[in-house]
This record gives sequence, C-alpha cells and structure tokens, in this order.
Amino acid sequence: MRACLPCIAVTVWALSIAGPARAQDKDAPATPPAPAVAAKQLTVLDGEYDDKAHRFMLVGESTLPDDWVVLGSVRFADRTGAFARGTIKGGKFQVAFDVAKKHPVMGKYVFRAEIRATDQPEDAQEKLASAGTAPPSDSKEVLLGSPADAERDLKAVKEKLAAMTEEFRRLFLQASERALYCLKAIEQKKEKNQGKLAEAEVEKYLGGWRQYAMDFWYPALRGMQATLKEYQELVFASPLPDVEADLVTISQSLEKLYFSYWSDICKDLGTEIPEAVRGQGEFFDRNSVEAHLFSSAAKIYVGLGLPDVVWQPVDPGLPEEGIVQGQTYSSKVAHFVVSKPNDDWVFEEKSADPIVRLKIHAKDPNVANRGWIQIEIKDFPDSEGKDDLKMLVEVMAHDRWAGYQKVNFKEFAIGDKLFPGGQRPGFDLLFRAEVNKVKFQTRNYELCCPSFKRTYAVIGTAYAEDWTKYEKDFDTIAKSFRVTIGEPKEPK
Repeated sequence: MRACLPCIAVTVWALSIAGPARAQDKDAPATPPAPAVAAKQLTVLDGEYDDKAHRFMLVGESTLPDDWVVLGSVRFADRTGAFARGTIKGGKFQVAFDVAKKHPVMGKYVFRAEIRATDQPEDAQEKLASAGTAPPSDSKEVLLGSPADAERDLKAVKEKLAAMTEEFRRLFLQASERALYCLKAIEQKKEKNQGKLAEAEVEKYLGGWRQYAMDFWYPALRGMQATLKEYQELVFASPLPDVEADLVTISQSLEKLYFSYWSDICKDLGTEIPEAVRGQGEFFDRNSVEAHLFSSAAKIYVGLGLPDVVWQPVDPGLPEEGIVQGQTYSSKVAHFVVSKPNDDWVFEEKSADPIVRLKIHAKDPNVANRGWIQIEIKDFPDSEGKDDLKMLVEVMAHDRWAGYQKVNFKEFAIGDKLFPGGQRPGFDLLFRAEVNKVKFQTRNYELCCPSFKRTYAVIGTAYAEDWTKYEKDFDTIAKSFRVTIGEPKEPK
C-alpha cells in the first residue's frame, strides 16, 4: 500500500466525487443497516492511496455474479470524501476514486463497499428484492501513512487554519479601529462646531476613509477570501470542517462590516454613500455582524485546541479602563500593561484625545506638568513594512512638535512570545522641541504590531532643564511596557 504525501504545510487536500468506470452519483450513499446476508458475499480486502496517481483504490472479493455493480465510498473522520462504482469480475472487484491533484490528510480511513439494488441488472434486482434481507456490504478501516504521518498532517492543517484565522483577525482589528477612530474624530469635530461640518472637513474625513477602505481594506479582504476559497477547493475530506465553516462566516462578516462602516461614516458626515460602494453589497447592523464574527472566532479556537485570542477592537470612543495592582496598570480596553517606578507617580485614565489611552505623571500637583508619560496607540495605514513604519514614526514626531530636532533614533526588539517569531520590534526616538519659546525633550518608545501599520507608544516628555530628573524613571516605565493582544500559539 502506498500512502506517501508531499509536505502539507504547502500542499492541501481536495474534496472530489469520482467514478472512472461508471456514471457518478450526485448523492453520497447512506450508511445501510447491518447486513443480514453472509459477509462473504462481499468483502473489502484493502484500501490504499496512490500519491503519484492521486487516486484511492478499494479492492475486494465477492461470491456474487459477474457484472454486478459495487458502490464504494471512502470516509475520513465519519465524513464521506468520495464515492464511485466498480464491477465484479471473476470474484474480484476494484473501485477507483480519482481525486486529481488533491491530497488527503494521513490518518484512519474507512473503505466501504455495498450493493445497491437500483445499480443492478433487472434480474439481479428481483433476486435482491425476494431475498428479504439487507443487501450485502462490508467495510474496512485502513491507516494511510503511519501514526506519526497522521499527527504531522493534522498539525499542518491546524497551523494553516490558524494562520488564516490570524490574518482575518488582524485585518478586522486594524480596519475596525481605523473606522472607530474616524467616527470618534467626526463626533468631536461636530461637538466643537454645534453639530455642523464645513464642506472641506467633510471631504477631509471622507477622503481619508475612502483611501484606506477602498485602497487597502477591501482589496486585502478579497485577497484573504480568495486564499480561503482556494484552500477549500483543494481540501479532500477535511479533518476540521467546522473550523472551515466558521472561517467562511468570519470572511462574510468582514465584508458585511466593510459596508456597515461606510454607512455609519457617511451618515455621520451627512453625505451620500459613494455609488461605487453602494453597488458592491448590502448594508448591515454593525453590532449583529460583530456578534456573529466573535462567536465564530471563539469556536475556531476551540476547534483548533488553542486559547482564546482577543478580537475586540480598541474603540477610541471608549474611555480607558484598567486594573491597578501595586505599581502595575493592566488595560482592559487597549490591551497593554505598564508599571510605574514608585508611589511618586500616578495613573490617569481620562484623556480628551482618543489616541492617548493613559497618562502617568507625578502625584505632586506642583511638578505634575514638568514631566509626564503618555501611552498612545498610533495607526499608520500607509506603512508597507518596518522600514516604512520607522520613517512614519519620525515624520509624525516632526509634524507634531514645533522646532523638532532629532537627538537619537534606533531600532530594538524585545522578547515577546505573543509576537510571531518571539521578538517584537520597536523604535526608540529621542528628540528636542521648542513650543512657544519653551524647550522640551521627548522620548518615543514604540512597539510594533505584526502588520507594521500600528505602534503602541510610551511617550515621555519633560521640560528640557528637568530631563535628567525624569530620564531614569522614563526608562523604567518604557521597559516595563508590554502589549497583551495575544497571537495564536502553536496548535497542539
């Protein structure tokens, strides 16, 4: 028996219904009741998979007459993967299941052969009807490959599905947080202007959202959907069909969410949804879409044997909320932890800027404004990688601070098991600035997200003449900072 497969980390498997000798059935055979006739009338001797011919083969023997038709099926994990017919010749029969270039996962398969009255010549049908017993059938469980092969292949399937899940998750978090920030910015602008927006402001917000949504989000989603579809078309008797079904739900939910955010943003701007978007799909209630998405994600992690991973986006409209234990603050909204050096420092959650999630400043009100830390989440949707992100981090600092003058800028990485590869990269930027003739010194300690389109920043600022007083504490706070949005662990 041959059952060797190429490495399935690259190759996946295909679902196929084939019958080389006879016309194919449209419906898989139902499992019949236990036969009441002698088992020797129909016996499955063996089943195998030929990886070169991409074909399953069922072989057996029978005491039934020549030209009687045998209906064969091959099942994996109680799911029929393929079925086809063969004929009895000289007490022997073979049933071939041609699966083109689609590869099955190694493991235990059940090869089944049965006689169906409707497949037989008229005289044979009469004999079966008059017998008053169940038509003959037999099955045999066959292990394709070794137990180690089966374990390896199942692990590879889980890794592939986990990787696709993570790609969808990252897109969802990035897109949702971008949209939520846009909605919050529109809300704050309208509050400042008695509920009105100038035409230029409407175009500013709409143009920024249009560029992100149409140039990045939708094409990225389409690419991920194509990858999932290609995988499904190549899967043979999938060992994890429920996980795949939930991935499809997530894919569909993300597409619905795309249109929902368009609807919400245009409504808040008081403008029409662009015709190009209206023609692409329907619009749905965002809360109900997210409920389906979160439910499907939770079921996927259970199906893959993985711990649950955060899908809830950081909503800039929500104030920060966390738990303080000793000197450590753990965010429940933006998903980070940070520690202050001692009781001379305090945490402050209130901020008028949705990008700023937390402030850390001196407890003494007389010096609270001389040096302080802000924890910020900064999005860079145009970034195409780490080099782009590094450049954009400095550009933002330059544009944000008058009189910007770089002192030092370097890359670093910290050990982080939640980041792919175990090392989370970051940037450490030190610069001086002068605002209204007041000199400041600032340190931006920023950790990257996996897509390199976002940083989690610890920004320490002090009056230039006080910098040496705060420098050590700033470093302690920065080095304590960790992102707690988990990345999938290796499937078991």
